[in-house]
Amino acid sequence: MISTIARLAASAAIALAVVGGAYAKPATKPMTSPVNEATRQEADKLIAATGAPELFLNETRDGAILIRHKASNFQCLFNPGSVNALLVTSGVPKGDEVGCDGPTTGLFQTTYFIRRAHDGDTAEKAFDEALAEVKGRWPDAMRIKVSRDGGQEILSKLAVEAPPSKTAWYLARTEDDWAFTRISTARVGDWMIIMRSAGPVSVQTQAESLSEMLWLTRLMVMTDPSLGPKPVVAEAGQNKR
Repeated sequence: MISTIARLAASAAIALAVVGGAYAKPATKPMTSPVNEATRQEADKLIAATGAPELFLNETRDGAILIRHKASNFQCLFNPGSVNALLVTSGVPKGDEVGCDGPTTGLFQTTYFIRRAHDGDTAEKAFDEALAEVKGRWPDAMRIKVSRDGGQEILSKLAVEAPPSKTAWYLARTEDDWAFTRISTARVGDWMIIMRSAGPVSVQTQAESLSEMLWLTRLMVMTDPSLGPKPVVAEAGQNKR
């Protein structure tokens, strides 16, 4: 069984792969890498299951499922082989509300909601709405203080460059244990981004830095596509997608 540390390292490597080299040298050559075909096919199935494949691009690489929502430029990141979901909300103009949901390294669940902003929408307003949902489920949820790990240079760099956002952490009592939930919100151009991470309190320490890295990299890739992976062009003799 892969150790917790190894799983965290692998997931962090995925996040860093999305922004690492290009973040440090945004003007240099684009990032390229072979694609694991089975993982790419898994991403294709997630896209097909939405019934609206025209809304998404499959940018899978380096063992991570990466699917970009074309309209918002948000890039969903999934761990292969997990119970993942790519969501398209009905009852609104197609593509105006989408979501990504799946486990992060098998430790905690992460969900992103991406929707077109309305007049007056702000990160603060979206945060209040998300918090109301948390309180509706756990009325006694308590806010806790979580500080960014100052020892991780990449987080400090990303925090400076990423769009402004609001984040808070809460603890809630479940039937027989304690659980944490993280709420993060941002307005990026014409789009609202809401992130919810939740899991048992026993993995909260691991979740703090990892969820922060994933949140900031999602915002960075959204605002500057040059930081993200490019779709791999099939070589001669291979099927193009």
